[in-house]
Amino acid sequence: MSKVYVAGVGLTKIDEHWWMSLEYLMTEASLKALDDAGISRVDSIYVGSMLSPILQEQSHLGALLAEELGLSGIPAIGVEAASASGAAAVYAGAREIESGRANAVLVVGVDKMSDGMAEEVTAAMMSGERQEYVGFIGATFYSINALIYSLYIDRYNVGQEKIALFPVLCHEHAVNIPHAQYPFKIKLETVLNSPYISEPLRRFETTAIADGAAALVLVNEETAKKLDTPKTELIIEASTDYLTPFQREDPLWFPAIQLATSKALNRARLERGDIKILELFDATSIMAIV
Repeated sequence: MSKVYVAGVGLTKIDEHWWMSLEYLMTEASLKALDDAGISRVDSIYVGSMLSPILQEQSHLGALLAEELGLSGIPAIGVEAASASGAAAVYAGAREIESGRANAVLVVGVDKMSDGMAEEVTAAMMSGERQEYVGFIGATFYSINALIYSLYIDRYNVGQEKIALFPVLCHEHAVNIPHAQYPFKIKLETVLNSPYISEPLRRFETTAIADGAAALVLVNEETAKKLDTPKTELIIEASTDYLTPFQREDPLWFPAIQLATSKALNRARLERGDIKILELFDATSIMAIV
C-alpha cells in the first residue's frame, strides 16, 4: 500500500462572497493547491460539498471542477457526508492513492451558504439528520446542539462560562490568519452576553454563515520524491454512528470519533500521549467539549 503525501494546499478566504460563484471558489482553491504542489495535472478529482445541491441546486461538482480546470476526461466525483463532506473527499482521494490507482489526486471541499436566506440555510443544514425522525418535528441543527449542551451542563454540573471559553480560544487562534472570517480576539463576556440561538446555545458559540473552499493535492511516495515542494505524510481514517445523537447509547459520547482516531493512531504507530497539537471541528462550542 502506497503512502500518501500532501504536496499542495489551497485556500480561499472564508467570508460572505456575494460576488463569487460556487465554481469560482472551488476553482480558486484548486489552482492555488496545484500551484503550491508544482504540478498542472492530476489523475482524478474528488469534491466534497454538503449544501450545494440545496442552496445552489448544483450537483455533479467533480465534473464541473474538471471542466473549469481544463482537465475534462479524468475521473471527477462529488462526495457527500454532511458537514464532513470535505474530509470525506480527502478520505476517498487518499484511498485511491493507497490502492495504487493514482499518482496524484486533487481533493476539494466547498460550500457557499450566503446564497440562501437564514431560514433556507437552517433547513439545508438539517439534511444531515434523519428527516422523518428529527426534521419532521421542526428540530434544527442548533436546537439539537442546545439539547446536548443542556444535558452536558446538568450531568457534569459545569458552568456555561467554561464551555463558552472555546469560542474565545478559536478567535485567539484566528488572529493574523489571512483566510479566517473573523481574525480578531473576543472576550468571554461578549460570548456570554450574545443572544440565544437556542437556549443555552448563544450566538457567539456558533459558526456564522460563510462561503469558502479548500483544496489539497495528494500524491504517492514515488511522485513525492520528484517534487521540490515540502510534503507531509497523510494518515486518515473514518467511522460512522447513528445519525441522531439521541439514538445512541449516550448522546454525549461520539464513538465514531474515538474509533476513527484509534485506527489512525494505530496506523501511525502513535499513542494518544504522543499528540502535541489537537485541532477540532466545532460548529458549536459544545461540540468542542464533547
